[in-house]
Amino acid sequence: MVHNFSDWLLIKENALSDIVDDIDLVRAGRLLKPGRSGKAIQQIQRWLSVPESGEYDTITQNAVKKFQSQTPPLEVDGIVGKLTIAQLLAKFDPDRFEDVESVENIQDSPEFEPDPVTNELDLKLPMTISGSFIVDDSVPHHGDAMHSFDRRKSDKFGGRMLNGWESEEAKRKWGRYVKLDQGVGINQAMQQLVALGYKPDVKDIKIQMDKNRVKWSAQIVKSRDGKKWDGLMTRGSAGGGKANAQNQIEVMKRSNPEKKNWTLAHEIDRPGLNQIFLKYTL
Repeated sequence: MVHNFSDWLLIKENALSDIVDDIDLVRAGRLLKPGRSGKAIQQIQRWLSVPESGEYDTITQNAVKKFQSQTPPLEVDGIVGKLTIAQLLAKFDPDRFEDVESVENIQDSPEFEPDPVTNELDLKLPMTISGSFIVDDSVPHHGDAMHSFDRRKSDKFGGRMLNGWESEEAKRKWGRYVKLDQGVGINQAMQQLVALGYKPDVKDIKIQMDKNRVKWSAQIVKSRDGKKWDGLMTRGSAGGGKANAQNQIEVMKRSNPEKKNWTLAHEIDRPGLNQIFLKYTL
């Protein structure tokens, strides 16, 4: 199992490549890297202004590394995968740029056979997203803060469990209280997977609440119902009981008409707290 979300995305990039030659956009599962050759490499060499040998030589590799270093957040590895080719397209041939298709829609190419890892891609799931936050005496309204799993309206304190950090200013203010083990919240991870052509789902949400600390984790898996689940929203009540929490949920739904297929993903029902997590599609 892969536990780091950035590593997982790199595996995804290296497993499925959109390769562009001088004629058309080719859907393929093979990387462009040293030792390989073909028209797609010639096209990249033309873009990067290096000799158009069609061979992925050291000059080409160094040119790719230079492009990657100038185009964050690309990994500087000298290998052309899905994310790198997307950035090349955006810069040099935006008219040919296309959104990434799903894994199921990508067809083998006679020139670019898929690497073995392509067929093992689903084995990289489930993906664990986890984190924690501390509520010490310096945090106002301790009881409310303990169930501010994402962020509360009043002062923006919260564990960033769903949407991660919204700004550097918020991170500077509350960062010492919050830890995101993979650097992202659950919704951020799911939305990135959707953008890469996946149909993700979330399950096995676990929340452990101690006196001054909340730890959480969730499993992101391949959807079994065919839906692309885009994320979670949550509402709860520390004093009004389950009925109050349900009322907040109904207001949340009405306030987010673009979200569909609301489905219960997790519920905390303990003395003094009822918290409901619903997943949704767009």
